[in-house]
Amino acid sequence: MMSLMRWYLVVLLATLALPSPSVSAQSCQLTGGFALLQSQIPERVGTCQGAEVDRIELGEATQPTTNGRLVYHTLDGVVSFSDGIHTWVLDPSGQAQVRDVNERFPFEFNGDGLPVVGQPGPQINGPCPTAAVRVLAVENFYASLVNQIGGQCVSTSTILSDPDADPHEFQPSANDVRSYHGAQLVIENGLGYDDFSDKILSTFPQDQQPAVVNAGDLVGLQVGANPHVWYSAGYVDQIRAAILSRLKLLNSGATAYYDAQSAALDQEFST
Repeated sequence: MMSLMRWYLVVLLATLALPSPSVSAQSCQLTGGFALLQSQIPERVGTCQGAEVDRIELGEATQPTTNGRLVYHTLDGVVSFSDGIHTWVLDPSGQAQVRDVNERFPFEFNGDGLPVVGQPGPQINGPCPTAAVRVLAVENFYASLVNQIGGQCVSTSTILSDPDADPHEFQPSANDVRSYHGAQLVIENGLGYDDFSDKILSTFPQDQQPAVVNAGDLVGLQVGANPHVWYSAGYVDQIRAAILSRLKLLNSGATAYYDAQSAALDQEFST
């Protein structure tokens, strides 16, 4: 009888020692478009690893999985999953389609003017006839935009290159500050999104100020408005025009080059 009781005790202790699923893992669930995309490519997406997170400041909602994260973009309503090389996207009929990360489907918002799937891009980005303009784009979106407009006639650096970073908590490093001192043109978002940029620029003597494109000021918005101006095609058109104008003023010898680049980008945006 004692041996039997000892055996039960050993089994009980062993059971208690087994790891149990965390509360978050037990309650984790994919729903809506996330569940639909995962059901079509389960080996790519993996399984749910955490709750859905609304990232209002980035205009998206995300949910982590064992293989990455699912993303819902509020602007175009598109659900996607990427492995860094390819991106799987739910099309309007609810079917998963795959593309390269540097392409866009016609039904996706294409604020960067990236090539549309299945269509060759225009022949651009040839050698620059002059020295390149040194551009500091505070946000990665503006870096992409200025590179498409400027081609090899711009030399671009960026500060906020991590899409997951919170700009409101960002503290610029000494290297970041030095980037401003070497720039001929600074492109910033404004609207309280990147206040650190204006603080750095305010320390410059008047005769050393670079040219500045402040997107929020340009489109006539005030602090308190939605700072994600790059989600508006109309606002992006105004920003593109301002960047083109500044580049031509700073580098008049490359005016024809910038115009050709901009015309090619117009084709991408109108596709």
